[in-house]
Amino acid sequence: MKATGSQSQGFPSPQMAAIDGANIGGGRQWTEGWTAGQMSTSKGRQVNVSGRWFVR
Repeated sequence: MKATGSQSQGFPSPQMAAIDGANIGGGRQWTEGWTAGQMSTSKGRQVNVSGRWFVR
């Protein structure tokens, strides 16, 4: 998973992105258009965990 944002934008480091990607599950990629520390998902609700968004 490739991190295209910065920490200041709420985007995790490449290492954390890989971990978060596993946590999100199924190897599902985050949607494009990361802005203001928020993300869009095709399903599920958004939960902010330590500044990162997860699908629960």
